[in-house]
This record gives sequence, C-alpha cells and structure tokens, in this order.
Amino acid sequence: MEEKKFKHSFLAKIENVNRNTLGFSQKINNYLKQFEMKNLTADNDNTFDRLLDLFRFTNFIVSDSGIINQENIQVIDKIKEIYTKNKRRNTKVYKKLIKFQNELFFLQQIKHNFGIYDEFNEKEARKLNNDIIQILREIFIRNVKVNNQSDKTTNIQENCVSFSEYLLSYCQSKFDNIDFLFYENSDEPKNPCDKETMLNFFQYRVLVEAWKYDDAKIAKDENGYIIDDVTNSTSFSQKITNMLLTDNTQIDSIYRTMKSISKNKRLSLKQIVDSYLMELGEDLYLNLRNSTNKDLLNKLRIYKVDDTSLQNIIKSVHTLKKESMKQFLFENKTLVSVEDAYKISDNYTLNKKNIERLIWNPQKDILDCPVVTVNNEKCFYLPAIILLNPEKLVYEYIKNEPVKEVINYRNKLESKNLDELKEKTFKNRSGKNFENEIAESLKKNKFEFVQNIKYGERHEYDILVRDKNNDLCMIECKTFETSFSKRMYRLQIDKLLSLKYIEKALRHFRKLKDKETLKNLEARFDKNSSTDSEKVFKDVDESKIYLIFVSNYIIPDTIKEKYPEICFIHWFEFLKIINKIDPNTISIYRNESMIPVSNPHPISISGFDRESIRRVGKISPTEQVYKHFIISKQMKNFKRANTTYKYFL
Repeated sequence: MEEKKFKHSFLAKIENVNRNTLGFSQKINNYLKQFEMKNLTADNDNTFDRLLDLFRFTNFIVSDSGIINQENIQVIDKIKEIYTKNKRRNTKVYKKLIKFQNELFFLQQIKHNFGIYDEFNEKEARKLNNDIIQILREIFIRNVKVNNQSDKTTNIQENCVSFSEYLLSYCQSKFDNIDFLFYENSDEPKNPCDKETMLNFFQYRVLVEAWKYDDAKIAKDENGYIIDDVTNSTSFSQKITNMLLTDNTQIDSIYRTMKSISKNKRLSLKQIVDSYLMELGEDLYLNLRNSTNKDLLNKLRIYKVDDTSLQNIIKSVHTLKKESMKQFLFENKTLVSVEDAYKISDNYTLNKKNIERLIWNPQKDILDCPVVTVNNEKCFYLPAIILLNPEKLVYEYIKNEPVKEVINYRNKLESKNLDELKEKTFKNRSGKNFENEIAESLKKNKFEFVQNIKYGERHEYDILVRDKNNDLCMIECKTFETSFSKRMYRLQIDKLLSLKYIEKALRHFRKLKDKETLKNLEARFDKNSSTDSEKVFKDVDESKIYLIFVSNYIIPDTIKEKYPEICFIHWFEFLKIINKIDPNTISIYRNESMIPVSNPHPISISGFDRESIRRVGKISPTEQVYKHFIISKQMKNFKRANTTYKYFL
C-alpha cells in the first residue's frame, strides 16, 4: 500500500487493514504530515471519505468485539484539525467525521452502561462471547414452545442473520432477567456478576456489529441511546440481499412450481433431492431451470464431496431433519450422538469428513455447523439440524471444490481448455455462469448482443447489447459470494471499491463512447460467438450508450449516489425486464404455496430501454416490496442498561 495510492478512493481492502493495523496507521500519519505544509483541497475529500469508511469497517479503531483503540482515535482528531484549519467545515466529509466522532463517544458510553470496563481485552471478549453463545443455545429447548413448527422455523430462517441473534432477541423481549439461563446447568457460572457481564457483553457485541457493518445510527434521547439498524439504506440492502439469496426468488414459473412442490410430503426423496440441487443451481448460476440441462443436473447428483455424492448428502440431511423434529418435539431431546443418529438415517450416512465440516466453533453460526462436542462425543444439536437449509449446506460444501466433469456447458469456445476448467472451483466459475444466464435470456428474447469482448489488455466488456430502441447498452456482470451475515455482506460490497470493479467498468464505458473503439471491437470480435455482431456495432449513436451494473446483491444507496453514470440493478429485476415480466411483484413462499406480493408504489416500465432500466435501478421494486411488507412490520424495541436498542427481528 504505497503512499501514492492514498490519492485514490479505493485506498485499501478491509481485510488488509485488519491484517496490519500498525502499518496502516503509519501510512495514514505519513499522509497527514503533508498537510502541515500544503492546503487541503476538494480533491482530497474522496481519500478522507474512504479513510472514514475504513475506520468504521475495520478493526483499526473498533474491533468486532467492541474493543476501542484509544491510540488510533487520535487520527480522527488530526483529520478534524486539518479540515478546521483549512476552513472546510461545511463539507460532507467533515460532517461525516463529526458524526463518526459522536458515535464513537456514544459507543464508549454504552460500553460503560453495560459495565464493561476499559481494560477489557480481546481475549476476555472472545471467552465471554463463546460462553454466552453456549448458554443462549439452551433457550431453544427450555423456553421456546413450538406450536407450529413450520411457522417458527420460517420466522427464524428468514428474519435473523444468525441463530444466536434470534436467541438474544427472544431473551430480551420475553424475560425481565436472565436467571433462567443458568438453571440445571452446573457447568455455567453461578456468580450473578458473571452472567450479567456475559449477557451485557453479548448485547454490546451485537450492536457494535450493526454499527460497523450495517451503518447503524447511534443517537441519544431522554430514554438513553438508540441504535437503529433498521431504517437506513445499507441495512435494508443487506437484509434484502440475504433474503433473495436464501429464498432464491426467481422469475421462472417452472422453477417456482418445483420449489413449491418440494415441500409436499408426498414427493419422492429423489424429487426432493432434485429440488435442492435446483436451488444450488441458482446459487452457482447453472441455469438448471432450463429443461435442456438435465444432463448437468444428473452430474450434480453424483458429484462427490469427501467421497459422498451430493444426492446422498442431501438424503442424509433430509432424513436427519425429519427424525430430529420428532425427537425434539415429542421426546424433548436436544442432543443426539452422531452414532445414534446413524441408526435412523436410512443408510444415507455422512462420513467422518462430512461430519468434520459440520463441527461448531465460535467463529461460525450453529445453524451452519450443528455438530457439537459433549464429553468428547460428537453430537447433533437438534434445533440447528431442524433449521438447517440443505441447499445452503451443500453450497458451502461444494463452492470451493474443483469443477471436475461439471464444466460450463454453454460456452463452446472454452471447450478447448477443458484441463484448465477442471482445475477451477464452482465458486470461481459462478461469475462466468452468471454472465451466461443473462446472455441466454437476451438470446431467447431475440436481442442483438455480443459477449465477452476483449479490447487490448486493459479493456474487457461482458456484454454489449442493443435494447428495444436500438440504443447500445454495456452490461457489466458481477457476482458476490452468498452472504449470510452483516460482516460478509460488507466485505463483499467493499470489493466494488477496493478491487476497483466500479472504476474499471467506468473506464471501459468511457472508452466505449469513442468511435475508434467501436470500429476496433467490430473488427476484432469473433463473429462466430455472436448472434450478429454487425447489427450490434453498426450505426451506434455514441451519445445514447449507457451502462448497467447487474449484480446478485442489492447495492446500497451510499454507493449508488457516488456513481450517477451507472445504473445498478439486481439481476432478478433485469431478467424480468428482458422477459417482459412486471418487476413490481415478487413471489414469496408462505404456508407451502407461492404468494404474490406487490410494490405499493409500482414503477412503470416499457421494456428493455434506457429509461425503464434507470427507473427500476434507482428505486428497486423488489426492495420496496420487502421494505413495506416484511421489514417495516418487524421493528421491535429492546431496553437494557439504559440503552434502547432498535433491532431487526
């Protein structure tokens, strides 16, 4: 990270700062020294804006455990002094800095209210965090009465980032104290101070996570401090992205029907396996909804991970889920040893390597890793098995596996490089698959386009297409890893800046407006891979070329506002527009059926054209549906230690 890079808005990756906070601190101080001799200008604002973001998203000032680095806080004072000396207190950056400074003060006050002492360190934080999670897990069996299992599991899966957060919220809303957490458990601390400290710390850690990664606002009123992670753009974007990735809310009626009937108990086990594999296909953009891709579906069935086929992994998990439900509800069991579980698994067993992947540790959520060690014996934690999503589990199993025989089946040009493809993983193939999904929809609807166009070493175009008005549209396709946490969402979204995804797309877009570039592209493009490249490049009006950034994530407004040249749009909405389907209505799975839910303020579109794309991209109909019909109805207030915590549940 050379000093000259501080001139750019991307500056550094979050992970790199966390790996070397000392080195990052030195670079910052060296950068700030130059303002002792020269004046601050508007050109420096992007750098300082990015620095403030990195101060928030990294562990440089506040760790994920909420430990505040008092020494590094001094950097905030130095930047404030620079802006004050240069009489730039009316700028957005200065106001952002003051807000950040105030919230840091509020965090320290909240920490004080929770009784967490200043000398509290990361080692103690991890210990308390581990202890409280172990205790909170017991709430499920001892205190949560499941009257309607389907409703309860749906509520937890769709409305919570993690199982632990659900338990904490349930605890706060239902009980005046936490004594019940310590009954009948001789291994847990008896000292009231200890258990109070544990719960206080856990609450503090959860709100710090919301503040750091969800842009949660902290304010003070007569009742205490309000931590609001519900009403801001980033929070909405993260939660809706998580819902879309989890629910696989697609536009294809055949796929929706398959997803719906997958819950029917009369379906054969083979049909259930195929349904989950189709959902896996959505995560990896394999287009399994296409009836011509039956061969690929069969390859996924027999694909082996740790010497066990995917279909047998799903069968085993499905059987365990059914039996776990019976033992949890009717026999009041919480744990079942792995050996005993094998007796009820109908010969579809997970092998030792499979089990190792499922062992819980404090860095993972128990929903993803439902195997715990009790008295040196591995046991399935039944509540987590019940809530486990087989499709999500298989995705985690397969994403880093070599593609092997399951290669990209559509791009014939790459068939020459089969050996290279076999070395690639499913995750790093998903980006190309995602681009192919969009291209295939364009082809089906008879749009003229070219795909994967290279122009020199520095320029590459995913898709160039003529819209319904014959205007040329550049489509940048970008996928991010499936996110199931606030932190993961933030790390993925930050790649738009730190890996210069946006910067590169804009550079290519601006180059595209040059007539000479268009001529070169047409001359160099391999016409055999295009529907009709001549129709794409002929008689282009450069003034009407526009750029679409299509992604599997909802992009927060804080990023959209910085790049008005780009239309950011979620791929579900884009495919709806291409396929002439109203993007104002989505289908949500409820009570074993698909229910259409509509945007209360529908956006009018006229098909795939510049104006419709910009209108949908600016105000996402899908986002509006979730805001008005799901999230806004689930805001709850929790009060503890003079702190009002407005939390999403």
